[in-house]
Amino acid sequence: MEAPTEIGHLRYKKLEYNKTKMVGKIDEPGFYIYNHSSRLAYGPMITKTGSTSSVTLLQKLLNVTKYDLLSTEEKYGSLDQYAFYSFVRHPMERFLAGFHQIEIFLRMNWFAGPIDKLGLLWWNTSCILSSEYEESSRHPCTGSEPKSDVITRLGRLNSFLDDIASVGYFDQHVMPITYQLSVSPLITELSEKSQPQLFDIKSMDDVSDTLATVTGYTIQKKDKDRKMVRTKEDDKMPWIIFWSELTELATTGQGLKNAINMEAKSARNAIEKMCYLYENDVKCLPYDIPECKNIGIRSQ
Repeated sequence: MEAPTEIGHLRYKKLEYNKTKMVGKIDEPGFYIYNHSSRLAYGPMITKTGSTSSVTLLQKLLNVTKYDLLSTEEKYGSLDQYAFYSFVRHPMERFLAGFHQIEIFLRMNWFAGPIDKLGLLWWNTSCILSSEYEESSRHPCTGSEPKSDVITRLGRLNSFLDDIASVGYFDQHVMPITYQLSVSPLITELSEKSQPQLFDIKSMDDVSDTLATVTGYTIQKKDKDRKMVRTKEDDKMPWIIFWSELTELATTGQGLKNAINMEAKSARNAIEKMCYLYENDVKCLPYDIPECKNIGIRSQ
């Protein structure tokens, strides 16, 4: 079996961030150590990069439970003795997954705190009509007639991006990958030789197979990574927008004087905002994003 390809050395240590814009909370310590015998550990834990699935599988690989987590330095000792691994993801796909997650949190009434504290506005603009998910009882959207058409969905996405630009990265699920890496103790405290191995999320199954071979665990079908594919079930969550859909909308109808052209303009506006807000991710992570190249932001 061929070993999965590790992502090359990243230059996130040299990146500059305006930390006053990092208004969301990052879960500490951001890594998982379960035992000393294998020296295998997961981290940094980057949201919306398959981290929950990875930690669940790691427990199976090591034959432990979540209650076996070594949570203090007295228990796990020096971090240098462990082999850490983690996953990263195409920054635009990852942001859109974070946007979806926060929309879910809103409807579960789990996001009232940041909305009230930071004065966020997106939740009350371009109201989305959903057949399944009820409005937040604490923050119902009343700013417009609820719809689920493309222009409404794009309007809501643009409003969400405007909140980030105005207030800052108000939740870990939309905080840049490279920023989360740059402040992780696994990056700031470990030697160059002990730095975590990073893989693309699409390599998750291959990484899992390799680790299973090493640990002697038999991978089950249910352990396999489920790829994110739009299904009929997603029609109940019409706010979802995938990167492939967004880029297609941005190029469809250009030059036409109709609603399709309005959709294209709105999609292009969202893409440009995303490229600028996640400029360091675009520059540092090894993903080719021509839409960002077109406005002068490219991987270095």
